[in-house]
Amino acid sequence: MPPFSAAARPPPAPAQTVDRDAAPTIDLLAFADYPPQARCVPDEAQAEKATWLSAVITERVHADQYELPAFPALAVRVLNIMQQPEPDMAELVRTIHADAAISAQLLRMANSAFYSRGVEVSTVRDAAVRLGMKAVSNVAVAAATRAMLDAQEREYRDTFPEQFKRLASYSVQCAASSRWLALWLHQADQEQAFLGGLLHDIGKLVALRALAGMVQDGDAAPDLPAVVVGAALEECHVALGSELAFFWSLPGYVGHVCQQHHQPKPEAAPTNRVLHLIRIASALYESRTDPLHRRSLPDELAWSAQAIGLATEPLEAIAGELKRLGGASPNL
Repeated sequence: MPPFSAAARPPPAPAQTVDRDAAPTIDLLAFADYPPQARCVPDEAQAEKATWLSAVITERVHADQYELPAFPALAVRVLNIMQQPEPDMAELVRTIHADAAISAQLLRMANSAFYSRGVEVSTVRDAAVRLGMKAVSNVAVAAATRAMLDAQEREYRDTFPEQFKRLASYSVQCAASSRWLALWLHQADQEQAFLGGLLHDIGKLVALRALAGMVQDGDAAPDLPAVVVGAALEECHVALGSELAFFWSLPGYVGHVCQQHHQPKPEAAPTNRVLHLIRIASALYESRTDPLHRRSLPDELAWSAQAIGLATEPLEAIAGELKRLGGASPNL
């Protein structure tokens, strides 16, 4: 079930009833799970260092482009199946059967309390019938991508263990939150919201991987302050993510989300509904969990809420529901 009942769902607002040049200020500390004194932004010296580090990371990624991690082959095959005019369930099941870990993940999810109807399923086909094709494809792509995030070369991962772990968790939670917002608001394709939410910050993965390589090679200090690392990744991840989406031949809307998700004022057009939902889900999650979040986050949240006709007043309730969803939904 969606986080709000059908009765609680607000009626859609007319597309042009909002003064989009006067988006209200939103205090994101109202959503935070950390005390106000924990909020941290880079000072002038740290910001300058982050800008320099961002440029160096970008150069490193471009130099190592043929060593970039490959997008999981199973995820590519699943995406290709789901983009067919009439996706074939049997073909989807056969594809997933080729990966024992993903098959096990689907069975675990189908038998979880979140989805179970009290009857255990024991085959991938039964799991697919229970979850539905779109949910199965989402789970398979998320699990394959999560494996990529978790299974980076050990030396890379061990250089920044907390950052890699946080990025993996954030990607999955943002995907789930974006999908549920799409379901609740009936404003965008749920599958696109899920995959876009999962991959919109993929540039950070590549940037962090490059930075870890620089530390191993002695080209960067191993004790970089977290605030500098975070600011550097923020500066370079949009361009790198857009390039990576093209490099991996991902669906066009994924590249669009990677490229546009930090624009100050993306158009309030139907073609941008997925983008705005992802921006809302991302902003609410980041504001709740990350004391280092960027200063532009409140403006991005306010703009996207207004762009889809969502008043700012319910955002606190939505943030609470997404937090509950993150705690209740099975991990991907």
